[in-house]
Amino acid sequence: MHIVDLVMDHLSGWACSTAPGVVPKLNEAVQFLLDSLAGHQPILADTVDPRITVAIDHIRSSLQDQTSIKSVAAKCFLSESRFAHLFKIQTGIPYRRYVLWCRLQTAMLAIQKGANFTDAAFEAGFSDGAHLSRTFTDMFGVAPSEVLK
Repeated sequence: MHIVDLVMDHLSGWACSTAPGVVPKLNEAVQFLLDSLAGHQPILADTVDPRITVAIDHIRSSLQDQTSIKSVAAKCFLSESRFAHLFKIQTGIPYRRYVLWCRLQTAMLAIQKGANFTDAAFEAGFSDGAHLSRTFTDMFGVAPSEVLK
């Protein structure tokens, strides 16, 4: 199935639904579309390897720790090289880039909730506000201060 068809399925499910869980379905569809446009291979829930699900859960719950690929691979009972390969196949991005993406998401959510830049950086596992700013600029090509204006 083509990516546009998958996005349309998500959106039509949202538009035709009267169920209380409509907003999460819309958010899922929008995220799916953004990931597709950004060139990331979207993850479909029924195709994710359970070991990668364990890894993603671990990454998201321990962003403040310096979680090495070696320790996460061991948690999944895989060698480091096999884990790195499987993670990239399943998610569409390398492990380290995924961790940075999760940290950026966490920091931006904290800022949206009213945290200052430094506290948001620490909450997301960055060493300081400058580290967060450099990473954000590298990832998006624009400084976070420009986005937050």
